[in-house]
Amino acid sequence: VLTRQGEAQWMSFKLGKGSKDAAVQTWAKLAPEGADANTVQALAEIYRSRELTEEALQAYRRALDLDPAAADRRERLADFLLTLDRREEAESVLAGMVEGDRANGENFLRLAKIQRRMGNTAAARESLVAAKALPERAFDRTY
Repeated sequence: VLTRQGEAQWMSFKLGKGSKDAAVQTWAKLAPEGADANTVQALAEIYRSRELTEEALQAYRRALDLDPAAADRRERLADFLLTLDRREEAESVLAGMVEGDRANGENFLRLAKIQRRMGNTAAARESLVAAKALPERAFDRTY
């Protein structure tokens, strides 16, 4: 219901008859304090699709704060930052993928793939070298 209500307010705003803030405030109710990371991420995607940059960034960062180990959240935020030509911020977000207890083989390999896709082959090589230096157990998955 809130998604549709926000969409109606957004369309009204686009037609010059409503307030952008009304739509933003309605959508914000989808992810109140205490909402889980998936819900907050979904809110970020709504904002992003409407080109509400600051709101989207805030929601992406909030989702990542709620679930810092989620590599996909880091990748999504970094992707958005790259579309905004904020490469250094994107690289910083991605670097968090392999910090502390997240420094495992799977994350280093994922990071290398992302870095290569971004055109940063030197960083991708460094990530692969770091992965290779890890003990074999760092590549074990727990399901």
